[in-house]
Amino acid sequence: WFKERTRSQISEVLSDKVPCAPVLTDLELINDPNVKAREMIQEIPHPDGFTYHAIATGIKFTETPVAINVLPPRLGEDSAEVLASLGYSSDEIAQLIGEGVTKGA
Repeated sequence: WFKERTRSQISEVLSDKVPCAPVLTDLELINDPNVKAREMIQEIPHPDGFTYHAIATGIKFTETPVAINVLPPRLGEDSAEVLASLGYSSDEIAQLIGEGVTKGA
């Protein structure tokens, strides 16, 4: 039954009987009118000069706006810490960074 119908047709038939909505692709989600109206996707400026899209919180407060205020780490920012936690010595980490195996901060 489902293979013979489009998403729109299925949603139309089922919407009277059960709560349902189609599963959206990435681009459909970003362009969805409800997602835009609720500002669910935010453009965040990055210190390296570019912007990226982030999923905002679904919770909205009228008097206390919630904002994304934590940036993702820069490439290599946490490499030394992660490698040290895995048991690599400072010299080994420096060698890996020097050889271009990983990026350092």
